[in-house]
Amino acid sequence: MTIEHPTLPDVKSAFERDTIRLRLEDIQPLHLITESTKGTQKYQQVRSSVREIGLVELPVVARDKDTPGKYLSVDGHMRIEILREMGITEVDCLIANDDEAFTYNKRVSRLATIQEHFMILKAIDSGVPEETIARTLNVNIGQI
Repeated sequence: MTIEHPTLPDVKSAFERDTIRLRLEDIQPLHLITESTKGTQKYQQVRSSVREIGLVELPVVARDKDTPGKYLSVDGHMRIEILREMGITEVDCLIANDDEAFTYNKRVSRLATIQEHFMILKAIDSGVPEETIARTLNVNIGQI
């Protein structure tokens, strides 16, 4: 999809308009999740979040130009691996119009610790129980 404007250059959409439900076996990771990665706090937090509330962000894939019906994982490697661990066989995905995984991931902003802290405080102020936040983030309730 291209967005046209009389005074601006055309801008190509980064994603297809619709999401797609894919079998996990049809998604090829661009890098594997190692056992050492699975042992990290970040991986444990993502796992707890997926188990507790489901996917917050859909994985991003690109069509494999060499193999019709197959896709390359652009973003969401951990989430996809966790779904596999949970025995889930399909996932809804965003489809990137380009397979430039490296540039995509460079544009993703990671949260600083202080930003995570303020997000937790906002969730508490919004009425989310501390116990739910602790389970979702895989942290001790005393840390909240």
